[in-house]
Amino acid sequence: MLHNARLLLIGSVWRSWELLKDGFVHGLKSNGSRIGKVTLYTLLETPALGAALLAARKLGKKVACEQRTAVFEVLIL
Repeated sequence: MLHNARLLLIGSVWRSWELLKDGFVHGLKSNGSRIGKVTLYTLLETPALGAALLAARKLGKKVACEQRTAVFEVLIL
């Protein structure tokens, strides 16, 4: 069993979370899912920072920077 699936929410579709939540949870619970908990996170930085960090990593560069996140919601399934 996956005790905690961590998901990073990107994009404006998550602004409609209250409309999506029931279907999202139903999809996770269906078909014998082995996920016990899902923690949803939002970025506190621009996604462009993540793109720059990935590009630097691809070039073999180390950058002392971390993207900050905030817990959006925790779903216990």
